[in-house]
Amino acid sequence: MADSLIDLEHVIRSKQVKLTSQEANFLMTWKANTIQQLTVGACAGGAIAWSATGSLNRMLRINLAGGAAAITAAWRFRQSINHCIEQVLCMDGSRMQRELANIMLKRYPDHPVAAKLISKRFYCENVFDDSTSDMPKSRWRLRNNFVESPPHPQRTDDHESYDHNDDAKMGPEIKPESVSILVCP
Repeated sequence: MADSLIDLEHVIRSKQVKLTSQEANFLMTWKANTIQQLTVGACAGGAIAWSATGSLNRMLRINLAGGAAAITAAWRFRQSINHCIEQVLCMDGSRMQRELANIMLKRYPDHPVAAKLISKRFYCENVFDDSTSDMPKSRWRLRNNFVESPPHPQRTDDHESYDHNDDAKMGPEIKPESVSILVCP
């Protein structure tokens, strides 16, 4: 999955469009954050295993500490990569979100972790087309999140008001988010 972030960085930097501050900040920090998590995991796993195996001989302790360090480092690194991918996929409507989703759908179409991360923000729909009448095309669309404001308290009939603005405020307000489409190959 780290390959998808590396590919994202390559795609974003290769285009002639100027980077936004959010994009530039993410591209500068994601590698440092994942390396830091890898190092912390290795040190913590090795230190805990070393201290827990104090009664064993030195060679066995070294092997156990090294194995625990490798396993913990890999786990922390994977968690950090998944967090970075989620962070990009949460950038609604951004170029980075669209590019990363396209990269992940092309490179990892059947990977369970990639499918889980993408399905949090997108949903797949099958669309029939004139060019392929018997086979539907799969398209991934950004999930719409509707925000419904809390209902306003009911007015009593004691106060008659002819202000039409009050009537407009009575119902719930629904605000759709933007929709983007990703086409699967």
